[in-house]
Amino acid sequence: MSKESRVEIPRGSGNYYRYAYQDGATVYRGPVGQAPAIDEERFLEIVNGSSVKDQYPGLFMDTDGDGIPDVDDTEPLIPGGDWIEETSLAEEMETILEVREDYQDKLLDFKQELHDLSPEGVEVKGRVKTLYSVINKLRRKRMGGQKGITDMMGARIVARDQRELDQIRANIEAKYGSHVIEHEDFYENPLAGYRAHHYIIDLGDGMTVELQMKTERMAEISKASHSSYKAGLLDQEKMNEMTELALQADMGDPEARRRFDGYSQSDLSAMLGRSR
Repeated sequence: MSKESRVEIPRGSGNYYRYAYQDGATVYRGPVGQAPAIDEERFLEIVNGSSVKDQYPGLFMDTDGDGIPDVDDTEPLIPGGDWIEETSLAEEMETILEVREDYQDKLLDFKQELHDLSPEGVEVKGRVKTLYSVINKLRRKRMGGQKGITDMMGARIVARDQRELDQIRANIEAKYGSHVIEHEDFYENPLAGYRAHHYIIDLGDGMTVELQMKTERMAEISKASHSSYKAGLLDQEKMNEMTELALQADMGDPEARRRFDGYSQSDLSAMLGRSR
């Protein structure tokens, strides 16, 4: 028996691995990282497993067995109810989930291309929006009269220093230059101290991806500032100070490296947040 498939672990994470089951063992087939070990039974369960409907039983179950999904049924517990609307919400949700599957396949290929364009050992991650995130963003953007979703899938590259980041950026622009819809250079124009490169790239088939690029030190600052930013308590002056220090360290300044690398995540979080 031989079977090969892309497996998302954990389900909904957007992190795909390629497995093959051959001669009594699961074999990791790439493209990146170390795939979790799984036995034959679990492998076949995941590969052959549930449909998109099975992932969201609350949307697709039909408790009273009258042919109308509970979410669309005026009487979900009593046979003989009617449809709430002329169109089926369950069918619309199924369509979104099926589109999401298409994006996941496209993202896997894009992540492999990013690895090919990056030095060995550079962190490359990606994700596709969950069903909730898709609906939430459609509500916020479309109901607010803004353009549609351009970051249905996203990828992130974290370089080890500025030289490496500039090298990867040049490779990305050489390969995707004509397909770049938007580039925001937050190194040239920091946003409240935040520094990174953000790209929206057209991958064809009507699919776009948001690619974020930054260094490990900038990623540390982003992580440390996340809670304060969400709470509206970010100290922007301190944020700018720390990203400037990180930039100097990334460019090879030994004193800046010594200072920045001496801070822990908790140190950074404490510095970047303001009290209420």
